[in-house]
Amino acid sequence: NKYYALAMELIHQRVKFSANVVPYYKINRNNNLFVQDYGIKRKGRLITEEAYNQNNQYQDKIYEKLPDIDFRLEDFYSKEN
Repeated sequence: NKYYALAMELIHQRVKFSANVVPYYKINRNNNLFVQDYGIKRKGRLITEEAYNQNNQYQDKIYEKLPDIDFRLEDFYSKEN
């Protein structure tokens, strides 16, 4: 399995990946549904933290170029509403 081989190469390294948090539900005897636990469902592939930071340097620079915008919530709502 190629994913197993990739994961074995990354043992003892810091990794990053994108994921969704997935609730695991359970139904008890009274047919009440409740969340028993949460899990992580990976969306992307595993990469080292260094590679992730190198790939996202350009994106961080874009945000640095944006101007700081200060506003108050009251500026968007009139006093009549």
